[in-house]
Amino acid sequence: MPIDRELGLLLSLREVDVELDEVSRGEADARARLATAQSNFLHDKEQAALDKKAIDEGLKNRKLLELELKNKDDQKRKYAGQLYEVKTNEQYRAMQEEMEKTGSDMKVIEEKILEMMVQEDEIRARAARVSASLVESGNKFKAVEAEVAGILAELAERKMGLIEKRKERSSGIPAPLQRRYDRIRSQQGGSPLSGVIRGEKGVPMCESCQMNLRAQTVVEVQKQEDLIACDSCGRILYMAGETSTP
Repeated sequence: MPIDRELGLLLSLREVDVELDEVSRGEADARARLATAQSNFLHDKEQAALDKKAIDEGLKNRKLLELELKNKDDQKRKYAGQLYEVKTNEQYRAMQEEMEKTGSDMKVIEEKILEMMVQEDEIRARAARVSASLVESGNKFKAVEAEVAGILAELAERKMGLIEKRKERSSGIPAPLQRRYDRIRSQQGGSPLSGVIRGEKGVPMCESCQMNLRAQTVVEVQKQEDLIACDSCGRILYMAGETSTP
């Protein structure tokens, strides 16, 4: 098979592969959008659960402190009732000391309760914001999920058509050449072919890797006696603008 014919078949196949790559990027972008929307929703959901747990634990701990405060108050009242029943000054002073200590303990507990109430208010305010954000992120996730499902279905249909087209275009390519093409595509990614272009000062270079080409390499490509590869990236070279697809 003439070299120009082989190049034409490979370029024709490359057109399909370019579209397949575009489909793959579209699928990846769509899935990334869905993953981001889902991550935001799950983050808000987790934060809402943490806030609820913090509020519940705060209420439980505050009730325990309030119960302790009540017990201290009952104890202080009991001491006050017993204060005038003592018979010695020593017992009287001891009772007063107990009352003062209980009063001090009550102040500490009251301060803790006030701190917990402030923290509770802050958590409730944050929980309200998170709750609103959760509704928004949940709605967005559902919308993106539906949109992405449609996009992926459309891309899957397009992909199936392109795969069939690729089979048709591959059918005319000799098996060794097809294997070489697929190997380069797998190793380098993107196009296994690259045009010879002119860089600065007219120096010939590989369009894909942008590395300069030896003059002898360009001559061999122009002769079209064999398929010549770029010394740097290994892609099959052709003279850009001089080869047409069949």
